[in-house]
Amino acid sequence: RPSGLRAHVARGPYKKTLLYLGFPAPSIREADVAAVDVLAAALGDGDSSRLWREVKERAELVHSIFTFAMTPRDRGLFVIGLELEPDNLEDAVRATFEQIHEVRRAPLPQRELAKALGVIESDFVYEKESAQGAARALGFYESLADDWRFEGRYLESLRSVDASQILEVAQRYLTLDQLCAVLLLPDEERPELDHGALAGILGEADRAFARTELSTVRQDGDFFVERFTNGIELVVRQRPGVEVVSMSAVFLGGVRIEPPGKAGISSFVGSTRSVPSRSK
Repeated sequence: RPSGLRAHVARGPYKKTLLYLGFPAPSIREADVAAVDVLAAALGDGDSSRLWREVKERAELVHSIFTFAMTPRDRGLFVIGLELEPDNLEDAVRATFEQIHEVRRAPLPQRELAKALGVIESDFVYEKESAQGAARALGFYESLADDWRFEGRYLESLRSVDASQILEVAQRYLTLDQLCAVLLLPDEERPELDHGALAGILGEADRAFARTELSTVRQDGDFFVERFTNGIELVVRQRPGVEVVSMSAVFLGGVRIEPPGKAGISSFVGSTRSVPSRSK
């Protein structure tokens, strides 16, 4: 298992700027391989994945972005790839790390989990549309997993993956100290960028969002409950079909907690906060 961030800038007569972020991944024979595959699908497989939606479509920082998990016979590799303009490097890395920390911090919502599972299972169906594809799959599993019947066990494991398992593998594998990053740059672009500068950009982006992991998140049915280090508790229920946001802030108050001589202070403060001023 790698230890310590490694960053490399390669220059050449390239027509595009590409950044690859490589994290460790399990082998095909390890128990958490299915959860890692689901994480890769949810994070960056297709135009409805998190990275594509947030980094490409919403922020418009990359031309393309993707993830895949390569899980061979030995230890594997979890890759995030970006094609981008050189001047967008810092912002694109920051936006990417924001999504990495989000999947490390909070459980994957059920709808994203179901979508990722559907993406993976559909690949198995398409692969068997021809005899050649079916034979290729049998040979693949026999050579890598020592059992041509491995697919059945894998699919059974895949269907049992839940949000807590995805959170666990994200926290285990997607860490800065295990990252190996390679930036391919055209010769004439960003001459100030070297290995150290790239490592600095990656480290700064990671630190910017590492603080968000200080809070704890748990899922309770349709609700996500997050408790921050300052004691504030945030309860969120997502309603995708509703186009408005409703929010309430609730504080302890009333005669039971008011100090002697301050009876009614809770009601007084509450009434002042609901009166608009000229500036707010």
